[in-house]
Amino acid sequence: ANTAWAFAKAGHPAPSLFEAITLAAVTRLGSFKPQELANTAWACATAQYEAPPFYEQLAYACRVRISDFNAQELANTAWAFAKLGHPAPRLLSAVAVAATRRAGELKPQELASTAWSFAAANHSAPLLFDAIAQAAVLRVDQFGPRSIALTAWAFSRASHASPALFDALAARATPLLDEFDAQGLANLAWSFAAAGRPATALFDGIAAAAGPRLAAGEYKPQELASTAWAFAQVGRNGTDELVAALSVEAACLQLDRIEVL
Repeated sequence: ANTAWAFAKAGHPAPSLFEAITLAAVTRLGSFKPQELANTAWACATAQYEAPPFYEQLAYACRVRISDFNAQELANTAWAFAKLGHPAPRLLSAVAVAATRRAGELKPQELASTAWSFAAANHSAPLLFDAIAQAAVLRVDQFGPRSIALTAWAFSRASHASPALFDALAARATPLLDEFDAQGLANLAWSFAAAGRPATALFDGIAAAAGPRLAAGEYKPQELASTAWAFAQVGRNGTDELVAALSVEAACLQLDRIEVL
């Protein structure tokens, strides 16, 4: 577990090593401690190592020990299986029950990543989302740009209504918008629009922050499209600078496609 974690953390590709680790670990998962199970899952997901049969065994080993997992281990395990894209519904259901009870122990980043994990895996967990929303509202002043964007996206993607949470996220995000990258701004706009939360000050701030990033070419086509959709969805045109930047960016994209064709 520690070896896998170290190579994944260092970002060093080592598929042969991960193959050997999973082969050695698969018959010994029952002796792994919760931290070792969570670290192994996190490492495999971070390294993007494909081993579906191993993940079946790992999911089972995590599930039977889930009551021994601490809050961080629950968050990391949920994130790992969502990131891997490996279906593990029984594990996620067990994580949801345990994490609901321990939501108050989750750090802001863990609250955000847990919500993201269940939304990304399309695994319904309404009681968990209620607990995350309650904990997040109480600690929203500790949320940074990434945690804000992830949480908003997760609740919108899961279609889980939480007006108090969205109001708290909007109030927290608005003065921090200059710290968001293009992806974060686009995701934030999409999330609030998709959730039907047309927060006026937030969208004005996104428009102001997005203009320079669009001019610098930081937006990807998908981020451009979601930003344009979000502003249209909430019935806002944005600033003149944003409208102009979107128009220029769209024209450039069309020219690029024409040139390729």
